[in-house]
Amino acid sequence: MTSKTSSFLLLLVLVYFSACTSSDQSASSVFSLEVTGLSNDALLYQVTNPVQQQRALVDTLLVGQGTSVLKNYDLPPHYYILEAGDLQIPILADSGQHIKVQISGSNYAVAGSEDTDQYEAYEQFRKSILQKTVYPVREQLYALRDQNNPADADLIEKLGRQQLHAEQAYRDTLVHAVRKMGTSLAIYPSTIRWTNDQDIPFYDSIAAAFATKYPNSTIASYVTETVEKMKRIAIGSPAKDILAQDTTGTTISLHSSKKTYTLIDFWASWCSPCRTENPTLQKLYSQYKDQGFEIYGVAMEHNKKAWVKALDKDNRNWINVSNIKGYQTQSSQDYSVTALPKNFLINQEGIILAKDIHGEDLVTKIASLFGDSE
Repeated sequence: MTSKTSSFLLLLVLVYFSACTSSDQSASSVFSLEVTGLSNDALLYQVTNPVQQQRALVDTLLVGQGTSVLKNYDLPPHYYILEAGDLQIPILADSGQHIKVQISGSNYAVAGSEDTDQYEAYEQFRKSILQKTVYPVREQLYALRDQNNPADADLIEKLGRQQLHAEQAYRDTLVHAVRKMGTSLAIYPSTIRWTNDQDIPFYDSIAAAFATKYPNSTIASYVTETVEKMKRIAIGSPAKDILAQDTTGTTISLHSSKKTYTLIDFWASWCSPCRTENPTLQKLYSQYKDQGFEIYGVAMEHNKKAWVKALDKDNRNWINVSNIKGYQTQSSQDYSVTALPKNFLINQEGIILAKDIHGEDLVTKIASLFGDSE
């Protein structure tokens, strides 16, 4: 064999092993995954962005002749999803763990990963709050909206405000579950609901400790960047510009549209609480637009026809834009929009004065800014 041929074969070997190794070299680890009860092949994904729900395929588990698969992985500590049929099974894998997944019909159990246990506990806690505080109000609100009885208008608006307060209280409560995680990998997927300005010092300390435990890793960088984004949209910070198209396709800039006070309103045609809040926005816009109040509505839409229909039906006659990409937009990332409705109130200099303020709280705030004691 010639030296040229040997060199070529060596290059092929190096390329092969390079392709089988995670790009997150500084935090690579070895863990094993044993899955039993499979009826079909399964897919293993790495969740690369929890907020944007982006993930990358890392392996296919072939069932072959049996229902069990055992594999060793040289992959970084991370949040993975095992897709087995209709099941989406969360797996938070760290170095040295032997993780067992038992599938039985539509149920599953994960063992061998304390990080996965903590994430499952967090999810159970989160869902229990929703069941107790948010869903009852939401179900009553949706039922009344479906009946479309004009006599229920005041009650619908009241329930809409109650739902917004319940959802805010729900997000406020979740930080207590995060505090119990320490530096568990479960921190990473929980970032999707990190929102409150008053919790920034806590999240800052968690991000620093997480980066120490997982140095130079993509997950640590993501957690750190999440906290930095929170700081950038905290009250007192300058609001980033938004560029999006109106219904005619004309690009309208937030910074070129702002007036004395501007409400940046993130909403969607499919968001019932957003639509319920429309009468409040109508009242404020009608009362204060000539005094320098503007609303810059940003719709998280996938369907332009649904958006335009909602604009017409709700008579949203202020600035309305959408890139028709749902949450997959630069503005949703810049403003950490992970749930709707969400808003920011800015002044003429573009400084954030308030955020996530709705109903009577919003009415009172706007009135005070314009010197109205009403």
